[in-house]
Amino acid sequence: MSHILHHRVRIRAWSSSLGTFLTTPTGRCGSWEARNVRTTYHDERYGLGGSGRRTLTNSTDVSGEHYISVDKRGLYEEVTRAMSGKKEKSPLTPLGKLLQTSIKQVGPISIADFMDVCLAHPEHGYYMKQQTTKIGKGGDFVTAPEISQMFGELLGVWAVATWEKLGTPRVFRLAEIGPGKGTLMKDILRVAQNFPPFHNALGGVSMIETSQALRRVQAEALGAVSIDKNWTNSDTERDSDARDIGDEAEWERGGRRHERKARWCLPCKRKIDWHDDVRQMPVESPSIIFAQELLDALPVHQFEYTENGWRERLVDVDEDPQTPHHFKFILAKEPTVPVIHLERIMPRTLQNFLDTAACSPCGHDKISDGTKTDEAIEDPEKKKLGTSLEVCPLALQLAQHVAERVSRTGGAALFVDYGEDMAQGDTLRGLKMHALVHPLAEPGEVDLSADVDFQGLREAVAHVEGLRVFGPMSQGEFLSAMGIEARLQALLGGEGEERSGLTDRQALLLYDSYRRLVDPEQMGRKYKVLAFVAKSHQGPAVAFPSTSLRTKGVTENSEEASGE
Repeated sequence: MSHILHHRVRIRAWSSSLGTFLTTPTGRCGSWEARNVRTTYHDERYGLGGSGRRTLTNSTDVSGEHYISVDKRGLYEEVTRAMSGKKEKSPLTPLGKLLQTSIKQVGPISIADFMDVCLAHPEHGYYMKQQTTKIGKGGDFVTAPEISQMFGELLGVWAVATWEKLGTPRVFRLAEIGPGKGTLMKDILRVAQNFPPFHNALGGVSMIETSQALRRVQAEALGAVSIDKNWTNSDTERDSDARDIGDEAEWERGGRRHERKARWCLPCKRKIDWHDDVRQMPVESPSIIFAQELLDALPVHQFEYTENGWRERLVDVDEDPQTPHHFKFILAKEPTVPVIHLERIMPRTLQNFLDTAACSPCGHDKISDGTKTDEAIEDPEKKKLGTSLEVCPLALQLAQHVAERVSRTGGAALFVDYGEDMAQGDTLRGLKMHALVHPLAEPGEVDLSADVDFQGLREAVAHVEGLRVFGPMSQGEFLSAMGIEARLQALLGGEGEERSGLTDRQALLLYDSYRRLVDPEQMGRKYKVLAFVAKSHQGPAVAFPSTSLRTKGVTENSEEASGE
């Protein structure tokens, strides 16, 4: 039997100036989709309402369309991950069957490709399915805008204050990358109407979302109506996806020409449009852009330091009946393309990781066997073995696109997500019904995410001229600086029946949601906020101390991006 296997082509370019993977898929869904989950107190006043999560990812078609021949003989060696004691295999989902077939044909795939398919497969992907019942209190997860209306309201206030610090531009746009069910933007627009000068300058709203199912949900939540029922100016053939919500210009797909899509308008008489990519937004005016809990959903690559150097962690089929899942992690024996680029472009980052491991008194978690090397190791070089590193190229790329837009057209951007101000090792997790599950379990039925590397985001935009970066600061500190305590008191009002019409139970739920957002033991510390502002912005970003300006420090360390 031939060992020459066909392997799906994914064109990867490593930007020597930025130090990031630039991944271009060959499938039909090569676009951004952002994710978020929400449970709002507004409208279903102080009840635990529905929610919606969004994905931002470069999608992959399991079947593949372009092939090259690759000799993979002896390329992989099996490694293990800490597993549960479960003896029966987890359910094999329809997407799991497709993945099994593909991996058996082309060989093990990267963790990034596995995440890509699980979250964004056009039919079976976690965020691409029509139903949204898995999102919310009765689903797999909730996020800040769904927990309390206070979160969205304070981000709306941040937008107003930022617009003023930008010099009150005559026309500007609001934008959100990954709007989910539209809850956050709905809260922001409600706040905008309380500030007439700000609202009068609002020229339109842009939503960056690739899921047609979520676009329809967002349009309904925002009360958007079509003002152009003529889907096309010609008799050109268009498929069902092209007939849905959006406002992109002419584009090509499958050899067929598609004309401009329908236009939509909000109740506030402002135009709203949908795009697949932040780079498709109009450029004639400044924008204030929000990206709430989306970067954690982008595919990550994982690497481990071995006796033979850095090796990439991959996903393979697991047919052992004694193991709990249908897939397993393995370690490549030889350097993969991402490893080669990583060593060439980011040698300092890799060395810093190894030096930290060598100085650690308790060792570190090893990706290869899921154990902790607690024994004392005298040889610093041996202590480096098993050091793991997680890199999310698409998060860095998205940060660059947003930063370049803010610098070029003016405006600001706010990222809110969970993670640390440093790169980490293995943070990949699965989530189902509000419980952690193995990330390889039930592909397409489990949410996958990883911590955000905020230091990496700052370094990725260090080269952008005319941009200032503030943070990250903790979500609890940010919301406190924005006045969440005062907003809580205003919503609670007086005592008993004078409490703004709230029952004691509703008031308790409101207070609990406040604590969940700001408590360091809940979301207050782990979730962080990062701001980009244009040079026209006066003073530090709203709610950020001037000492959190990071541009200078990042610039001094940015020579690594040029390759050293």
